[in-house]
Amino acid sequence: MKTFYVLFLASSMSLIVSCSKDDESTIVASGGWKVTLYSEDGKNSTSSFTGYTFDFKSNDVVTAVKNSEVITGLWKEVVDSGRTKFVLGFNKTGIFDGISEDWTLVSKSDTSIKLSHTSGNSSNIGVDILEFGR
Repeated sequence: MKTFYVLFLASSMSLIVSCSKDDESTIVASGGWKVTLYSEDGKNSTSSFTGYTFDFKSNDVVTAVKNSEVITGLWKEVVDSGRTKFVLGFNKTGIFDGISEDWTLVSKSDTSIKLSHTSGNSSNIGVDILEFGR
């Protein structure tokens, strides 16, 4: 897992260097967010994140807090090849592996962030959906 985290950081930094940051990322970094939908290849796993509050800080750190448990990761909103990406990574196994991805930003407002991630090949394409709300 540490190898993944190091690779994630390295790839995120290369994205950050080669892409421009979206000025509207301040919307994300103001207040707590809850997962309102997490679907992996059509399987709804939203309940895995029940009770977690995500705080996207302006210094690119994200925390997920549930009771006394605090899970820390990194996030970055960038434009890559004309598409806004929401890069999210946690140094935690289990349910946080699934959301540690370079998500495509579908939409964003003061109350909602909608993300999608497509993986696989032409014969087996999977689409994951991650939505935050407050």
